[in-house]
Amino acid sequence: MSENYYANQLGVRISPHDVAIAGRHGWVVSDPNLTEDTADFIIYLSPVAAKQLSGALNQSIITYEKLHGVIQTEPNQEHLKELAEHPAPRMKILTSETE
Repeated sequence: MSENYYANQLGVRISPHDVAIAGRHGWVVSDPNLTEDTADFIIYLSPVAAKQLSGALNQSIITYEKLHGVIQTEPNQEHLKELAEHPAPRMKILTSETE
């Protein structure tokens, strides 16, 4: 059985001979120090395979956006301002002692 990974940050390195995509498992806050040495996994592709992957990803994004709308890559500044002015209340953690 193959392993499945979720990664929200990937690093890309190119050379004349290959393309390396390095990543970490799970939800990782942007890490500028992500390298092949600190990565949990690395995928090596030939330049031809990398170009084919790029085309497949671009087509997938086009299809997704046709169905679900444009993918936002920057935060909504108005919403951020609203959250700063009116922060959400802190959640109260219920335990058997507080119930």
